[in-house]
Amino acid sequence: MKKKTIVTVALISIPLIVGGYFIFKALRNDPKGKKDAPPIDPNIGNKGGGNQGGGGTITTKNDFPLKKGSKNDSVGVLQTLLNTMGEKLVADKSFGKLTEAALQRQFNITQVDSKEALDNLKNRLTQTNLKAKNYDTASKLTNAFKGGVNYLVPLKDFDLTQVRKNVFGEWKETGKGLSFSRGNRLNSDDYVIVTPMNTGQLRIQITRGDLAGFYLTPENADLSQLLDLE
Repeated sequence: MKKKTIVTVALISIPLIVGGYFIFKALRNDPKGKKDAPPIDPNIGNKGGGNQGGGGTITTKNDFPLKKGSKNDSVGVLQTLLNTMGEKLVADKSFGKLTEAALQRQFNITQVDSKEALDNLKNRLTQTNLKAKNYDTASKLTNAFKGGVNYLVPLKDFDLTQVRKNVFGEWKETGKGLSFSRGNRLNSDDYVIVTPMNTGQLRIQITRGDLAGFYLTPENADLSQLLDLE
């Protein structure tokens, strides 16, 4: 009787011990409330302003070269730049044959090799736009002077560069200059607005005194912020 009881207890205890061991092992390997962390995406923060606190576009060196088949934010920047120059591309961030053709029309290239090259294209556009704006301002000032305006008024302090025509008919700098001071009013008896230059500069002639001669306004400054007429 005693032997039978021992066998019975053993038969009951062994499954309980084994089961308890596997339960303990499972809980140890995966404690309640602990979950696997999701994998980290290495591209987070590099997509369309992911770490900028807004929807800005991030241009990265990994985007380059920009060429047919490229698809990234930098292509969208290039397409917007080309549209500013008169193209009519859909800024879909996908470099196709239309983007390639527009790039070739505007800059005579078919791809952009680096971020620095893209920045250079932006700077060229800025200078082109400024030149066109200055030429328009210079033309308006020339026409207003011919219409009988009496006073040339500097809006800020700046220097003009003296030029002289060489034997080839080209206007070359002499190394001399003339300073205009804000608020001064130059009477039309002392100066003549001659003509706008194709660089966007305005050629002015000082007609009297030791400084008589021809002068050009600064090339890389906004002419509308430098001079006015009264």
